Amino acid sequence: MRNDSPTGENIPELPAVLREPAPVIVVGMAGWLVATIVAVIAGTAGVLSLTSARSGGLAGVFISVTTVPAAGNIALGIAFGAGYEIWPSALQLLVNICGMAVAGWAALALQQFVWSRVSIRRTKAMTRHRRML
Repeated sequence: MRNDSPTGENIPELPAVLREPAPVIVVGMAGWLVATIVAVIAGTAGVLSLTSARSGGLAGVFISVTTVPAAGNIALGIAFGAGYEIWPSALQLLVNICGMAVAGWAALALQQFVWSRVSIRRTKAMTRHRRML
């Protein structure tokens, strides 16, 4: 007990767990980082599969990997009345969906930039006068 209070009351010390970050917190933060990276990959894969003439099977897998666990944890939290599980999962779901949207937008912007350059070069190449043999 410390006596740091202006009124002279004894203030209990914080437990050691609260004074330094626990490994669980570090692992949880790493999990959030990995989930966010997967969400960005999912958004990019989704846009690339939609803009190309290929099947979107892999994009669907990526999108479900980023949304289903968080949505499932929200559902379990509601079912069991564990409110402390609902909000972090809802935040993770929101981060994942925003990450997919931003990555999809960036992929579309990059595609537009690259293809506009390609079409300009193609147009210039087609308009050059060629000598007939």
